[in-house]
Amino acid sequence: MRGNLFFSLRFRLVWLVLLAVLPPMVLLLFFSWEQRRHALEGTQERARTLALVTSQQFNNVITDQENILFTLSKLNRVEERDLAALNLIFAELL
Repeated sequence: MRGNLFFSLRFRLVWLVLLAVLPPMVLLLFFSWEQRRHALEGTQERARTLALVTSQQFNNVITDQENILFTLSKLNRVEERDLAALNLIFAELL
């Protein structure tokens, strides 16, 4: 009886438990891996969107600043280099 391990009750019970536990464990690992991959893709997409919006806003700020500087450069006081008047203008802008 001791010589034949594969037909013992203990071996059959261990084998039955492994057969019962292994498929759910494999499914659990698979679904957790898929959930992690899906979360990672969502995070990457949100990061891309945030980077795009940030760069667009930065470009808008640069364009606005260029327009302000162009407008200021056309003032007579700038061409005349009237520092006192320019200090007043810039103080009001800030």
